[in-house]
Amino acid sequence: MKDERFIAVDFDGTLTLPSWPKIGKENPYAVKVVKRFRADGFKIMLHTCRQGDCLREAIAWMKLHDIEPDAVNDNPYARKLYGTQGPKIFADLYIDDHNVFIKRTHDQAVDWKWINRNYKKIISQIHNTAC
Repeated sequence: MKDERFIAVDFDGTLTLPSWPKIGKENPYAVKVVKRFRADGFKIMLHTCRQGDCLREAIAWMKLHDIEPDAVNDNPYARKLYGTQGPKIFADLYIDDHNVFIKRTHDQAVDWKWINRNYKKIISQIHNTAC
């Protein structure tokens, strides 16, 4: 279990194009790359400010696209590893349109095409980072 890796993914402007409170169109490459992370053994956690019906709609959208989250606004795996989960979700990588270091598209959404092109480099950085 200590070898497990976790990715926290935002929803609006990240998996979908910005359209809050509505569900935006799929952000190009988002589903493909999240599925790639999952195929490589990463746990996918939805990390969003959505609540109530808006949150349920986001989870339903993810299920519809075959990227059902392993957890939502939580990392139950961290409790197993460390015995606790604080208010911050523990993850090895955070993908969010408000992350100052993430490359964004002209409409200010996460640039998943860039993430896909740099996937091996990103993965190697994650694997070289000690928890």
